[in-house]
Amino acid sequence: MFLLVGKPYLGKVGRTPQVNLGRNTTARELCEPFFGSGRNLTCDNFFTDMELCKALSTEKLTVVGTLRRNKAFIPPEFQDPKQTEKGKPRFAFSFRKGSMLVSYKSGQKKNVIVLSSMHSDAAIVPEKGEKNLPEVVSFYNATKGGVDCMDFMAHAMTAKRQTKRWPMLMFYNMLDLASIASLVVFRSKFPDSQFSKSARVAFSNLRLQKGCWFLK
Repeated sequence: MFLLVGKPYLGKVGRTPQVNLGRNTTARELCEPFFGSGRNLTCDNFFTDMELCKALSTEKLTVVGTLRRNKAFIPPEFQDPKQTEKGKPRFAFSFRKGSMLVSYKSGQKKNVIVLSSMHSDAAIVPEKGEKNLPEVVSFYNATKGGVDCMDFMAHAMTAKRQTKRWPMLMFYNMLDLASIASLVVFRSKFPDSQFSKSARVAFSNLRLQKGCWFLK
């Protein structure tokens, strides 16, 4: 797992503040290299939106992601957590828009609302620990950890140093992400290789040396 495409979030384009990142070109630009590939985009409630689903469906991409309850298209029955009983998921389908909603409560108070343009039925995952776990929620749980996993790998052996300059911080982050990509490619070529502690330290020092060379 490594970064495929990225774009720095600066809060505005020129002098215009960025709003509705799922609806404007930000999310679409990140997905452009994969248009027409039939892949799926898993995202959290910061990006997930019905407009994003509709826009990416025209490019043969699907979306699975959690939603904030204040979205206008969510039925009132889904917005109120008390309306969903524990272990009894509720489904809503929009065949015209090619998407579905599921409201699922695994605990006593908190329920999750997931939007999917990839799934089209109320399938339940059999024997999955949690009672009556919808396939949509199971798929989201299995694919949502990409960013967290990459952050964990980067922080385990980072090239970052304390700085108040955001361009330097971004440069350190680029070194971390490039190192993860190189490690993934190396492991795919040599799956039986093992890294000792001294090798990991040497790899980290080499990454710092490359950073210093670029700054000269």
